[in-house]
Amino acid sequence: MADRANRGRQKIQMRKMENNSNLQVTFSKRRCGLFKKASELSTLTGVEIAMIIHSPGNKTYSFGHPSVQAVIDRYLGVNPGPATTEKSETEVLMENFRKITVNNLNEEYTAINEELQREKKKGEVLNLKARAGQAQNWYERPVDGMNKAQLDFLGSALVELRATMAHHCEVMQIKLAEMMQHNAMAQHAEMMQQNVVGGFEDHMQLTAAPAGPFYGGSSSSHGAMIPYAALPQTPPPSGRPWDQNLGSGRFY
Repeated sequence: MADRANRGRQKIQMRKMENNSNLQVTFSKRRCGLFKKASELSTLTGVEIAMIIHSPGNKTYSFGHPSVQAVIDRYLGVNPGPATTEKSETEVLMENFRKITVNNLNEEYTAINEELQREKKKGEVLNLKARAGQAQNWYERPVDGMNKAQLDFLGSALVELRATMAHHCEVMQIKLAEMMQHNAMAQHAEMMQQNVVGGFEDHMQLTAAPAGPFYGGSSSSHGAMIPYAALPQTPPPSGRPWDQNLGSGRFY
């Protein structure tokens, strides 16, 4: 396989095929092509031509213009009879008609071939425009050159696009409403938290102890710490003497 791939394109050697089936198929194809070329040569140039082919299957095929026998007799130098030396008026008319028909067909073929080449060029230009317009949005393309089927397809596509856009807008509105509701709930929770923290700080400021010595007590109405007046430093009542030297202030 690698050796065959590296050989590249080579000229096929002309030799007889060994496979009989391939030989028969090739003969049939080449025979038709050969007769076609002979007919075209005779039509375009007006020559007399004769071909005789003997197939591998022992069958004989022939083609000639005006006939095989007439060409063979002319080649061998056989003098035809008096009846065949001059063409009849009908044969002359048929020959002229054939030439005119062939010329008309050639002109028509040339015109069709030229039209085909122009259409091919138009097709190439349209392909280039189509490739260049692939980046363009399909709904922005001009509708002047569209037929009824293309316009109907474009209309149905626009209706489908409108329905799709309406669905997406509805979904976006639902998501936006959910987002706004979520933000409102978050703001409400934050405000509640700020109120609770602010009330606690105010309560702590109201219950802060004043400066100076005091004895704290519990109020009966609000439960706030209210300071008492400073106690007088007087000796205890009579009964036991007060020792001024005792720092602990105990009785004895």
